[in-house]
Amino acid sequence: MITPTTEKISARKHLQHLKDKGEIMVYRIYVEKKKEFAHEAASLKSEIVKLLQIDGLEELRIVNRYDVENLDKSLFDYAVGTVFLNPRLTSPLKPWIFL
Repeated sequence: MITPTTEKISARKHLQHLKDKGEIMVYRIYVEKKKEFAHEAASLKSEIVKLLQIDGLEELRIVNRYDVENLDKSLFDYAVGTVFLNPRLTSPLKPWIFL
């Protein structure tokens, strides 16, 4: 049985090994709610039109940007579909970028 302390040390060693090999990158993904679920954007647009009297505002979008580092590519690819995106509610704006 592996203790939590051993797992943490093992994970650190693994990350250091990936860094030494130059395989750790920063990944970036942009995500927004699909139009039918973009209630926060619609509410903010309504407030801007009413409070700031900007009548020409036709559309407002809220985009979330996530920067992820210290993950190898396979784990990041898995996280995109399970952590950052909910296929029913959100969609990516563009493919992720490797920095």
